[in-house]
Amino acid sequence: MAATRHGRLAEVYAEASHSAQGQRAQGPARRAREWVVRFWDSSAIVPLVLVEPATTRVRAWLREDATVAIWTCTRVEVLSALARRRRAEPRMRRQIAAARREFLEAWPRWSEVTMIDAVKRLAERLVETHPLRAADALQIGAALVAAESEPETLEFVTLDSRQAEAAEREGFRVMHI
Repeated sequence: MAATRHGRLAEVYAEASHSAQGQRAQGPARRAREWVVRFWDSSAIVPLVLVEPATTRVRAWLREDATVAIWTCTRVEVLSALARRRRAEPRMRRQIAAARREFLEAWPRWSEVTMIDAVKRLAERLVETHPLRAADALQIGAALVAAESEPETLEFVTLDSRQAEAAEREGFRVMHI
């Protein structure tokens, strides 16, 4: 698997911005559906910056709506995933370094959920209710905080099947491959 060339994510954002301007120009008749915010799990963020089987699909989702909500610990999760790949595939060191830079450059564009105590309380309930790992429960908890406990108002983007199932049971519309 090859990494993307540096700046590819910026191109996706440029396309999304151009598309959004065209939608706004069509006037207020366009309904809120076009402006839905998506909460992105780290499993869906990695293929945005590193070419994987899901890259085409997740980039298309980002083009549709470039408004990204994320959990504050997603940064560590993604950096960890990239570091693991770098160690496992030393030949890709340069590509992974470029993907890391691209991710860190995109981070400030995204809306970060930082309410740790609220997320932790929700995650504690989630691990009792669903067969989730702690990190996955924290992601769903952060999405619930972002949705202000109205999960039907937020799309949840993940590549993790177990997490997708739990998010659906919590009331989210899930975007999953």
